[in-house]
Amino acid sequence: VWVDDPYDPYDPYDPGYPDPDPWPNPGQQRDGGDKPPASTPWRDLLTNDDSYKDHLELVNNWYLEDENGNYILDANGQRIPNIEVSNCHYYAFGPNSDPNSYESPWTKFIAPPDRSNYTELPYGSGIQVGDRVSYFIWVDESSYALRHSGIVTEVDSEGYATKVSSRFGVYEPVEHHPRDVPPSYGPTEPSVVINGATRPSRIYYRPNN
Repeated sequence: VWVDDPYDPYDPYDPGYPDPDPWPNPGQQRDGGDKPPASTPWRDLLTNDDSYKDHLELVNNWYLEDENGNYILDANGQRIPNIEVSNCHYYAFGPNSDPNSYESPWTKFIAPPDRSNYTELPYGSGIQVGDRVSYFIWVDESSYALRHSGIVTEVDSEGYATKVSSRFGVYEPVEHHPRDVPPSYGPTEPSVVINGATRPSRIYYRPNN
């Protein structure tokens, strides 16, 4: 059962979506992948839209601008969408072959990512550089919203992810601890218990080739 994302799905500062790709093992506990960080500076800073603007740099503006930062208008006086706009899911997983995954007219703004060429890592797996991670908020024990995705860039000697590169909305990519994401992207704990059922806050994936 999928529900509408409790957050605005088209807000560039808060890109969350219902995920039509069901988690295959809803009864399995996932407490692997990463450990608590020493601090969470991004989570502490990025608490609302204004804080994103204060601390991050926009890489892709929603609409085309001239060299003076003014919007370029079409023949009807309307702003022209920038088709290069992308979000965290495109950054982490790349294009999606399903045209319905794109939010037109921003052809690189996708939700959800295409994970068909990735394998979900089971509990206890050692994480590797290049693995991907997706973040979830659960509404109940069977319904969730996909909130964020990133790329693992650093692991420790025990195989725990210690650093992820991701885009917070349409802002510049940043490197951060896997648990150091804005509160709107989910809890820091690796799993949550809802109505007695354990559900993952993060799932790690490995490219198949």
